[in-house]
Amino acid sequence: MRDALAAGCGRRGGRRGGWCGRSYVRSMKLDTLKDSEWRLLLKGGNDAFQAFLADTQSVSRKVWLSLPMETRYHTPAADLYRRRLQAMTDGNDLPEELRPVKPPAPKIVESKKEPKWTDSDRCQLCKANFWLLMRKHHCRKCGRCICAACSPMEGWRPLPAMGHPEACRHCKVCVPPVARAIVGLG
Repeated sequence: MRDALAAGCGRRGGRRGGWCGRSYVRSMKLDTLKDSEWRLLLKGGNDAFQAFLADTQSVSRKVWLSLPMETRYHTPAADLYRRRLQAMTDGNDLPEELRPVKPPAPKIVESKKEPKWTDSDRCQLCKANFWLLMRKHHCRKCGRCICAACSPMEGWRPLPAMGHPEACRHCKVCVPPVARAIVGLG
């Protein structure tokens, strides 16, 4: 574990109570930082970045946190902040212009296994009995045995990770129906 913390006593043996007078905590990852990386770490930080966003870019913390985590640090504002830190460390003029940033490549999702389909004589959601005109269906996401009423077409979604690039059947539990307005309220 490269970034593990190592804690220990300043001298060997210690006292009976477990306290030895001196203790230290070290990060194995921080011990391997170069001088230039230390300077960047000391000049930057979360507080400095939040102040930069609020003052220079007029981006509130709430707006920043609303961005997806995967793309949050791949924005023109984050790129400008990184370039400004690097310029401060190198002693160069601070850049002021925003540049377009190429978003990170999407993560390749390993295909998930198809769920095991359950078998039942009744719908596992509404408990309606299956018969000649009430056919069984299976949710492609969870494998429940369901009726057509419990898997409406509005809830059909593609599942590319499971090998279904086209819209396929989902139950009301996996894809809840959209809330509809009630006449007379609001």
